[in-house]
Amino acid sequence: LIRHKMEAMQRFRGDLVFKNKELTPLINEREVDDYGDGDLKHLAIRYSILITMFLLLWHFFRRLDLPPSIHSPVLQSSCHEGQVWLIRHGEKNTTDRTNVTALYDLSPNGWQRAFYLQKLVESGLWPKFSAVFATAYASDSEIADSFPQLVRTKLGQSMVRREYQTVAPLAEQTLGLSVNTSFTKDDFSGVALAATQSALATCGVPVLISWDHCSLPALVRSGFGCDQIECLRCWPDHQYDEVMILTVKVDDDAKDNPVVTSRMISMMREHWEASDTNSFDNDQKWIPSRDILKESVNIKQVTTCQPSYCSKRKVARIFGNCACFIENSSHWVVL
Repeated sequence: LIRHKMEAMQRFRGDLVFKNKELTPLINEREVDDYGDGDLKHLAIRYSILITMFLLLWHFFRRLDLPPSIHSPVLQSSCHEGQVWLIRHGEKNTTDRTNVTALYDLSPNGWQRAFYLQKLVESGLWPKFSAVFATAYASDSEIADSFPQLVRTKLGQSMVRREYQTVAPLAEQTLGLSVNTSFTKDDFSGVALAATQSALATCGVPVLISWDHCSLPALVRSGFGCDQIECLRCWPDHQYDEVMILTVKVDDDAKDNPVVTSRMISMMREHWEASDTNSFDNDQKWIPSRDILKESVNIKQVTTCQPSYCSKRKVARIFGNCACFIENSSHWVVL
């Protein structure tokens, strides 16, 4: 490349001086000769040094495995892997089941949590997710026709609006994204593949999924293909604050029938205790520190064996069991 540059410049000089004498008023022979062979050689050397340095730096940073940023709770992923955050919907009404709002929607405390999560994204304490998913919910007409019974899928899963409502403020108002509610609670492979493809397309920007706690173990194990025992963990009935983070990828050898695999990175907490007196919009005291949000929780300590609402529901058990940790014997057991 450098040789061709030099030859071209030599030809250009010869054309100007010897072939086109009419150009000499603008570029005379002396001025052209001042730009001699020695200058051309020095210029070529400088070009070669710059190109070599650029190639070395490009090769170095391409192979460099950078550590996670200390300014973000998001772990870095390559373009061959993506990241998915899984949360449970916000608080629901567990006493009054006599009206549509109580059956399908978040409670006031649940709405507090939804707006708190929005504030986490707005403040930069949570990432700006590339896509947001929630379970499919029933239309108003379907709800009216079915009331007082819940609208359910063919496999018996309820189609409530709580999962969608939990992430709608952060997705639609803050990120300008539409929440993907194309998948029912029992369509594990569908939502896992769609979420993984979204995460891979953005080269490491996380995807957020809001789901039902009874079917989360099956989603992680069957949908995302995580074979760690921790991925099968039971999500406690009265705990709405936990976040599971997965690294996900698609098997490249199965293009006709893509297979999603994953591994669990960590468990974190949202760090919001919703209550009638704990309001995030009065002042800034609600904002936790970045270090607190980044802290991983001990998954064994938060997955102790106890009676579960999910284990009593036949529609929840059709997707398989979940696992809890027995602290005294220091091992996991599948319920």
